[in-house]
Order: sequence, then C-alpha cells, then structure tokens
Amino acid sequence: MRIGIGELVVVFLIALVVIGPDKLPEYARQLGKALSELKKTTSGLSDEIRKDVIVPLNEAAQPLKDAVEPVNESVSQIKSEMQKVSKTIENPAAALKDAVVEKTEPAEGSKDDDAVEENSVVKGELS
Repeated sequence: MRIGIGELVVVFLIALVVIGPDKLPEYARQLGKALSELKKTTSGLSDEIRKDVIVPLNEAAQPLKDAVEPVNESVSQIKSEMQKVSKTIENPAAALKDAVVEKTEPAEGSKDDDAVEENSVVKGELS
C-alpha cells in the first residue's frame, strides 16, 4: 500500500490538530525510529528464513531435480516418437514420402554417394 502526497498532507494536518504543533516533531521522530527498527527486524528475519529454510530446501531438492532430468528427457523423446507414429497412421503416403526424402537428403559424404542414392530412389529401391 502506497501513500500519496494528498493522503500524507491529510494525516499531517490531523496529527497537527490532535497532537499539537509543539509535540508533533517529537512524535514524528519516535515514529521514524520505530519504522527504522521495524525495517531492520523484518530484514533480519527475512535473511534468517532464507538462510535457515530456503537454502537447505533447495540443496535437498537438487538431487531430486538431477534424478528427474533424465526421465523428462526420455518422456520428450517418447512424445516425439509418438507424434511420428501418429503421423504415419494418419497419412501413410506422406510418411513414406518423408522417409524417402529423409533417406535421399545429401549427407556430408561425397557427390558419388548422392548419385547412388538418387539412382536407387529413381529405380524404386528403398533400404
């Protein structure tokens, strides 16, 4: 919650009327000291909670995260393979065409290898 300038002026005027102009600076000083102490205390508590609770929990969770990572990778590979299979089931002709294109794409070999692959595809020989 943020206090704007207008709200601050209203609070100041009410305090001036209730407390009086002679005691207002003293109360303002005490309020400032109290807010400073509150800020120090909450900061200290926050640091203690971080040090005593959050850091140990993260350290304890790290081996579990490391153990789950290979499983997540396997799951993503299985999903990828399942998508390929479902495409094959939905449209076998397109899947066969993709397989042929995949086999005939130029590899990092020589041009002679490419020519042999192209000839085998033209003749209808699929490996």
